[in-house]
Amino acid sequence: MERGINVVELEAVHGMGVRKTLPVSGLPEFFGSAFGRIAEFIEREGGKVAGMPCAVYYSVSEPAVDVEAVMPAVFDVLENLPAEGDVIPVDLPGGPAVEYVYFGPYDAMAPIYAEIEAWLKANGKETAGPPREVYFSEPAGDPSTWETHVIWPFR
Repeated sequence: MERGINVVELEAVHGMGVRKTLPVSGLPEFFGSAFGRIAEFIEREGGKVAGMPCAVYYSVSEPAVDVEAVMPAVFDVLENLPAEGDVIPVDLPGGPAVEYVYFGPYDAMAPIYAEIEAWLKANGKETAGPPREVYFSEPAGDPSTWETHVIWPFR
């Protein structure tokens, strides 16, 4: 995958997630807690993590962001898989999408979203769901090396 914009075909993602509305400043604490609880749930229920953790952004505004932390997972038995508090089963649809491969700190990603929106408009595409961020790096060490793929489904 090249840095910058790529057109991809997403596979559907099945897993577990935690959704919350909170101030943007609360995202690091939320993700740390949510991803830890989701991983514990998957292991306890006999599942396996099946991909990189991601976030789905349903809305973003100055006072608050509506976001879902998601870990792809596979389970031997999906029927009657229990939710545990706010840890719930999640299904993200597949389909065509714009994927932007980004290296850098999370707080400098706003121009990436603007570039994706401009690409969608220039190519006559409409969004087909909320954008996702897939995290390929732990948020530790030099932020310029953090790898995040910003993905926005389109039609």
